[in-house]
Amino acid sequence: MKRILVIGASHAGVLAAAQRDKPPEGVECVFFADYGDGPICAQLDGARLIARDPDRRLRMERGGMSPEVDIAAFDAVVLVGMTVSMFLAVRIVAARHPVEWPGREKRLGRLIRLGPRSSRTRRLARRLFPRRAVGREGVKRPFGSEGLLVDALAAHAEAKLSRALCEMIRAVSDAPILIAPQPYPIETILAERFWKGFRHAAARGDGARLAAAHQTAHHRAFDDVENCAMVFQDASTVSEGFLTKEEFGRDRVNLRGGSHQYTKVDHLHAGRKYGDVLLSNIQKSLK
Repeated sequence: MKRILVIGASHAGVLAAAQRDKPPEGVECVFFADYGDGPICAQLDGARLIARDPDRRLRMERGGMSPEVDIAAFDAVVLVGMTVSMFLAVRIVAARHPVEWPGREKRLGRLIRLGPRSSRTRRLARRLFPRRAVGREGVKRPFGSEGLLVDALAAHAEAKLSRALCEMIRAVSDAPILIAPQPYPIETILAERFWKGFRHAAARGDGARLAAAHQTAHHRAFDDVENCAMVFQDASTVSEGFLTKEEFGRDRVNLRGGSHQYTKVDHLHAGRKYGDVLLSNIQKSLK
């Protein structure tokens, strides 16, 4: 029996649901997770990872999890979520669209020809960017590049809890570490007026390039962690290159109250079917 410690944010709920509904053979998953940013209060005491905050300990116990785990007792550790998300990637691209990416060449050429102080430049810039990019003094926000996008995402990933947990784990164990970023937003987000950055990215065909930058940033953020591998979202679950297919967002689950089903307006959490795919890919990665 292979014992796997799953540390994560609310997205770890898909694995909890998968294990509960279809227990995998030869694998036992033990969960140490909390909603929001994950178990941010966790500290090492020898080889034991302990949730210090009383409120978080109580939530974990109510969810059927122990607030203390012995890292050395596990054959592998899976970190779910707690890294940079596609939401940040889309936000950066909306503000500073990489000049190498197609879709804006003609309008960018017009912007350059008109000059930075033209009123027509300001009107055009407002159409180029979801937020105003040009003021009376000229261009406020420079155009971005794919390299700068990856740099920004990698810097955010290095500052997240998963990176700190990798250092804690390596201090007491050489077991394999798998990083499973949170699922892409559910494709129903395209129907919401508030999330226009996603609609613009889908219309421009930026999805695959966003996903590639997102994955490159994760490799860069964790490349110096020994015996560490990525478990990125399976291609069978992806829509538009950077979203999750709606069928994998049904019966959305997270850790709040053990297993919590969200309403249709939740675009953040995936469902049990997604958990089955993720758990299968985790098992393949550990063979």
